[in-house]
Formats: sequence, C-alpha cells, structure tokens
Amino acid sequence: MLKFFQKDINRDITCASVEGYQLNLIPVVDKVKKLYPNTDELPSWAKFVENPVKGRGFYTTLLEGMFKGKHNLSGVDVELLVQSTKSNLSKRRIAMMFFPDNTKVDNLIKIGNITESVLNGWSIIVLNGKTVVGGGGNCEIVVNELIKSTSNNILIISAKMAQRSFSEELISELYLAYDKGQDGATIQKMSRALTSNSPDKIARIFSLSFDPNRDDKLDTIVFQAAFNQVEKKDKTDIREELKRVYRSIDIFSCTDDGNAIKLEIDDYVNQSLEKKGISRVMGKKSDLTLLNKVQVKALLNGNVNYLRNEMKERAETGKTKDIEPKTSVNNKVEKPSNNDIEKVREVIISIIEHSDVIMIASKNKGAKNITEALQIFEENNWISIIEEEFGVKYDVIKYLYITGVIKSEWINLLHG
Repeated sequence: MLKFFQKDINRDITCASVEGYQLNLIPVVDKVKKLYPNTDELPSWAKFVENPVKGRGFYTTLLEGMFKGKHNLSGVDVELLVQSTKSNLSKRRIAMMFFPDNTKVDNLIKIGNITESVLNGWSIIVLNGKTVVGGGGNCEIVVNELIKSTSNNILIISAKMAQRSFSEELISELYLAYDKGQDGATIQKMSRALTSNSPDKIARIFSLSFDPNRDDKLDTIVFQAAFNQVEKKDKTDIREELKRVYRSIDIFSCTDDGNAIKLEIDDYVNQSLEKKGISRVMGKKSDLTLLNKVQVKALLNGNVNYLRNEMKERAETGKTKDIEPKTSVNNKVEKPSNNDIEKVREVIISIIEHSDVIMIASKNKGAKNITEALQIFEENNWISIIEEEFGVKYDVIKYLYITGVIKSEWINLLHG
C-alpha cells in the first residue's frame, strides 16, 4: 500500500525546534509572602485551581513576573530568560497554558478572568465546556476566530480541552501549570506548540514548578524518545540514547538572576535518571491488558495464595509470559475497572522506581539480571527487606516480573 505514497521531505524541514525551560516558583512564593503577609501556606497548582480567588495574590505576582518583568523575579521573567539564550520571543506572542486536568469549569473561568485583569494588551481565551460553544464546540475554530479578530498577544487557557487533535501553528509558547501529570498527556500538551509551517519556528515549553529538582515534565519527552529507540532498535544502553536525544533538544535550567543554562550532557543524564521519570514511562508502557479482573484484584489486595498458585501453574507449564486470562462460565473475560488498572499501574511504577535496591544488593552476590536478583533475595531470606522498601508483598513484585507485565529487560537496561 505504501508504494502509492511519497514522503514529503518538506515536512521534515518545517519541523519546529524545541526549547524547554525549567522555572522555579519558590522565589515567587517568597515574594508573595512579603507582599501578602497573611500568606502562610506553600501553594501548589492543585490548591490554586481549587480556589483561584484565594490564590489570586500568588497567581497575579507570577503573571506579572513572567509576562511583565515585575517584582525583580528574573528567574521567571520569560523575555529575559529567552534573551539569555541569544534569542528573542515572537513579535506577536500566541501562548497556551495548561492547568491541572481536574480543574473545575467555573474555576478555570475565574482563572481566565484574573489573567485578563493582569495582562493588559493580551487577549485571553478559556477553553472548556462553557466557553467553547461557538463553532460547534470546535476549539480550533474558536481560537482562529480570536486570532484573526485582534492584533493583541493571545494567551489560551485550558485544563483538559484541546490537549489532543488541536493544531495552531502560531502557538510558540506553552506553559505547564500543574504539579503532576500523565506522561502521555504531558507530551500531548507539549505538542500543541509543535505545529509549524516554517523552518524557523521555535516551540518554547515552560514547566512552572514548585520543586524543580524533582519535576520531570520536560524530561518526559526525552525519556519517551530515548526509550522508543531502545525498544525499536534493540539498544542496550539507555544512557547513550538519552544523550543522543538530548543533543537534539535544548532544556534549560533557569537561575534566579535570569539566565537559562543548558546542563552538560552527562550532568543532564545523571540528574534525569535520579528523578526516575523514566520509570513512569516504562510503567505507562506495561501491558495491563494481560491481566483479567481476578488477577488485578489479587494484586491490589496482596492475595499471596492466589499469586503463588498462578506462578506455580506457569512454572509447571512453562508459560511464564503471555498470560492467558481465565474466563468465566460464559467464556467472556471479565475486564478490570479503569480505576483498578490505574492503581496497579502506580504499583508497577513504584516497583520499577525502586528496582535499583534489588539489583544493587544482589550484584555483590553475582546477579546479572532481575531474575537472578530475585532468586538471591529468596535464597538469603531478604524478602522482608523488599517488602519494607516497596510497601508491597514480595509475591506481587515477583508475579509482575514472572508474568512479563514488567519486562525484565527494562530493569536490566537500567541497572543490569
């Protein structure tokens, strides 16, 4: 079928360059405490969207620092930070800002109203179920109409709406205003700035974090690309793939004096792996369709007897991979709920994050991979150590490895 198509190389030429900026919001918090002495609570994006009016002082100060260069907050002054990289913002700025997915519709509108009151000379549009009523609920139509109707700078505000299948080539700034997020959704949100019709476009993505040392939203795109290469090309060194991807994208750490500094490649790889964001990428790739409802419940409830019997069956039949879900009487497989699936996925991510504990301890005993490592823990009666470290029954951990839900090669790749 592909013989009837030709590759349009112009699509490669017009691909936008990407820059990521890690902003530290703690100086903003400190400034707010001076401006508003009654502020005694360290804010978070979750707390802010829960009550935007209560958090107005913080949000107003942040907007004035980012977009107006006020309050001597050079570390969040976007124009100053971009200039420090020997570049400049677009003459007409079209930006988009994403807040937490669970932001209530009415609260997002309040955030839009506060934003509009602060940013003179900007046109603000909020995308949610109440505001996107024109154009048949089509975000692109609503945004395009605004862009054509004014010469102002534009800031598009959203929570979940328009994170997929929304394309506007003029968006060149994207702000991630949430504490945590699904890796897949974060990449989708970043992609809203990547549509391009010019080889000169630079998509600038700003992660607004209260804890930048642990924030890995910007790392997500690097992890995903590197891990994809590892899987597709059967590579064995995740560090080399991370370096290769990092060379193609600029990720800056922003200092309080207004400088955006790109880390040396080895420092970046070491710091990004310490954040363990790649564990979440691996966790999201775990194929939980392999599990039926009974198996998921057994994992969540720590049903050791069930899990041991399952593992014994597979050992006896040689089926240690590719789980065959047990069917009910009517031969229909009972599927677990989405909520239970996500709970199991969080357990998997935690296990992958802490897998270095197992590998480091067992390497001194000669273990070369996770399978040998687990065997050593059993032989030395160290199972309780794993359970204390992970907060999960050992049989749950072993079951996920034995059945291939967590791929052993992933752990070997990270720590082998």
